[in-house]
Parts: sequence; C-alpha cells; structure tokens
Amino acid sequence: DLHSLRRRQRQMCIRDSRIMKELLNNAFKHSNAELIELRLYLNKRSDIVLSIKNDGCEKGAEYKIGWGTNSLEEDVRNIGGKIVLNQYANGIVLIIVEIPLLGGNI
Repeated sequence: DLHSLRRRQRQMCIRDSRIMKELLNNAFKHSNAELIELRLYLNKRSDIVLSIKNDGCEKGAEYKIGWGTNSLEEDVRNIGGKIVLNQYANGIVLIIVEIPLLGGNI
C-alpha cells in the first residue's frame, strides 16, 4: 500500500543520509583534504551509488581503515550493497558505495 511505500522511502533516505554522513565525517575528521567531492547517482543496475573522493592522504601513505569504515562496510553488506576503497599514489582516496534500490534490505 501507499503508506508502506512511503515509510520504506523514508527509511531508505535516512539510511542513505547516514552513510553519506559517515563518509563525509571520515573525510573531514581523518584527512588533510583540500578537496572533498561527494556524488550521489543511480547506475544502470538501479543501484544507489555514493562516492566520495578526497585528496587528504599523504602521497605514499597507506589509508588506514578504522572502526568507522569497518562498521560502514558491515552495514552496507547487511543491506545487500558493496563498498570499494581505492587509494592512488597521488594521495587521492576514492570510496564507492553501491546500494540496491530495488530488493535491497533496509
């Protein structure tokens, strides 16, 4: 029914905003970034994709995965999504989160 659909949409918005908040919080709190880029879009499989890129990791330094990132990875897996972390030699860190829009758990 319409009420259930609206409730599910609200829950999904809350869930996705919490994930975005955690990604932004990590970038602000744990990097020396001059640039933080956040994107939100749908891919061809109808997944919600959140990506955050920042330039705050020192060149040659290894990005350290802490409690927040581990918790985020577990939360994303529990809703049927996936998270990918890429670190580049120039100090850029890119985190991509894909969450199924249809059929995913809330």
